[in-house]
Amino acid sequence: MDLFGGGARVLAMMEDFVQTVWPELDVWLTSTVDQWAVIAVQGPNARGLLAPLVEGVDLSNVAMPHMSVREGRILGIPMRLFRVSFTGELGYEVNVPADYGLAVWEAIHRAGTRYGVVPYGTEAMHVLRAEKGYFIVGLETDGTITPDDVGLSWAISKSKSDFVGKRSLARAAMADPDRRQLVGLLTGDPSIVLEEGAQLVTTANYVIPTHSCGYVTSAYFSANLDRPIALALVARGRARVGERLFIAMPNASIPVQIVNAVFIDSSGGRLNGQPQ
Repeated sequence: MDLFGGGARVLAMMEDFVQTVWPELDVWLTSTVDQWAVIAVQGPNARGLLAPLVEGVDLSNVAMPHMSVREGRILGIPMRLFRVSFTGELGYEVNVPADYGLAVWEAIHRAGTRYGVVPYGTEAMHVLRAEKGYFIVGLETDGTITPDDVGLSWAISKSKSDFVGKRSLARAAMADPDRRQLVGLLTGDPSIVLEEGAQLVTTANYVIPTHSCGYVTSAYFSANLDRPIALALVARGRARVGERLFIAMPNASIPVQIVNAVFIDSSGGRLNGQPQ
């Protein structure tokens, strides 16, 4: 369980369910986060880098597709390998017992010199994920946002008779056509990086107080696009792609265009190691 990905909150919620909703279940919950080290290897050469180091796992797209997990060994060390990506690139997350974490990281880094591998930080990851329209819980979501609001209606089961949250999703407010939905924003002036939290209005000549139709959740300069990009939650956002709105700022309004939340690689080819 990843404590940095909200694992502590998930553990607390599961404990609440076990104790108050299904106390008849013979279940014990514990976090094992301290027992594992995780090394993310991302980019079009990730498969080529890892393949010589891994034993017992076929890394091909057919044998190990995106969002799959396998068990094997890396450098002789027991490993759980996840084919996942928060960068939009071909990616793997190598999970090994924590005592081996540094040694495996150093070995992967040495093996990657032939590909020009470099460590990347949180800010780089945030920009890459925003370019792909991947949301961060707590930035693009809060207690009011549903899976459909961020484009994940496909992930909601249509066949299960019940699941946690199903009753809430059936409420009338969840189907309100004016719900805020995740979209992308591009500024008319490509030198302006928007401020996170800035409010969106429908007219440049607004008078305070005025109605906000959404707000900026994330904003960065995209190296891939060589211009600023932003993600926002906007009322009826998906139906307004192409529409012009304005960012309300103290001294002037900033015109922006609503675009799809996926700025690059909308076909998903990079997830399979196909440069776009």
